This record gives sequence, C-alpha cells and structure tokens, in this order.
Amino acid sequence: MADSAEQFRGFFMNRNEEFVCALGVPYLKKFLKGGDLTKGFSVVSDKKVYFRGATYHFQGGKLKKTKEAKELELEYITSANVTRYVDREALTFGIVTMILGILFWVYAFIYYIVIDYPGLSYMNILAEILLSVGLIALLKCWLSRKNIFKIEFVGGDISLDVREFSDDEIENYRRGLVGE
Repeated sequence: MADSAEQFRGFFMNRNEEFVCALGVPYLKKFLKGGDLTKGFSVVSDKKVYFRGATYHFQGGKLKKTKEAKELELEYITSANVTRYVDREALTFGIVTMILGILFWVYAFIYYIVIDYPGLSYMNILAEILLSVGLIALLKCWLSRKNIFKIEFVGGDISLDVREFSDDEIENYRRGLVGE
C-alpha cells in the first residue's frame, strides 16, 4: 500500500496530507491515468475524504445519480454505513400486480370448474398480462438494486455504489473513514 500512498499523494489538496485508504482503487487508478469517470471512487487522507465520479444522493426517498467531485473535512462526517437500496415503488407495483394476476387466474379457474363455462378466456388473458407485467416490474426492481455506502455529513449525504467491491475493501474503507 506504500506504492498506493505515494501514487495518490498528488490527488490531495494539501501536500501534507497522508493517505489512509481508498474505495474503488481500480477506478481511481484509471482516473489518475486520464481515464473516464464512469464509476465513483473515494480517497481518505488523514484530514479529508475525496469523492470523484458517479455518486448518489437520496432525494424524496429516491436515489439520484450524479457525477461530481467533492472534498469533505473528516470532522464533519456524522455517520458511514452500507445499506441496500431497492426501488420500493417498483417492488410494490410488482407485488400488487402479481397478486391481482393470481386472483384473476384463480377466479377464472374456479368459475370454469363450478360453472363449466370455458368462455372466460378473457379472464385468463388478463391474468397472464398482469402476471407478466408484475414479473417484469419485479425483475426491474431486482436488476436496479444497489448496495450503497452512505456517508452522512453536516449539510447532506453522499453515497457510492459498492456492489463491485469486496466486503474487506468496504470494511477497510469504513474503518479508515471513521478512524478505527
């Protein structure tokens, strides 16, 4: 990590800052070589935490993605934790639609058995449509889920998507950030 510390020293605002840890080192190295910022990364020094690239903010219960560069003094950080974000509206819509589809299908099936009337095919079609739409909504919800490392500070919060990082890297970053 000594190589990393020297490599990242030019990234700091103050030359007296010491490297503590980083999250998203591959993206950071790509950035230092002049690459694109498609993903977010963060570097912690003994005085500040630096963010670059894709970050997330919670606004009105929704997760908004932005690209930004931000520096924070470590003393202003109030909490740091990992949370899982799931689009609750898509999840609720998917579950309700699936339940309605099942209810329509059961109704059509019972009606067919009791009355022996095969003319309720429109109920089966409606049930299949509802089940398909519900399944698509649940699939969208599953594919768009994120593991978010959320850092709250005086005046707001900033979050990084950490799905691609190992648990050890995330824990080392958290420890470096809170000074453990």
